[in-house]
Amino acid sequence: MIGIRRWWPALVLGLAACHPHRPQAAPRPAADPQVQLAQARRLFNRGSFTKALQAFQRLTFELQAGDPAVAEVHYNLAECYFQTGDY
Repeated sequence: MIGIRRWWPALVLGLAACHPHRPQAAPRPAADPQVQLAQARRLFNRGSFTKALQAFQRLTFELQAGDPAVAEVHYNLAECYFQTGDY
């Protein structure tokens, strides 16, 4: 038992050194908000309200506060909630 205690740190360090180090994937740059808005509109018009809901939610974070499209995004977001029965 004493032998295991003595070798335990070396074993842990050895296993950690064997772990393959993969480079972190670079985050994808966010698409242009206007492109995202067009995609969300297409989803909404097709009747894919759940997917459109996610797209409009994402847009609430992407658009600037003074952007004129913010009002449309909030309106369509409310429509998606209504159409999915989440109200």
